[in-house]
Amino acid sequence: MALVGARPWERVALMSARPWERVALCSLQHIWRELQWAWRDPADELEIVA
Repeated sequence: MALVGARPWERVALMSARPWERVALCSLQHIWRELQWAWRDPADELEIVA
């Protein structure tokens, strides 16, 4: 479980949550990262490659 880079309130939620809540929170964070990746601007990718 990645506590590094988590916002403070997420760290608190991970530390105090019941196991199933921890799993749900991690799943939501993973889905959010996937959505951000899917919505990224193609122009940003071109800058990285160039």
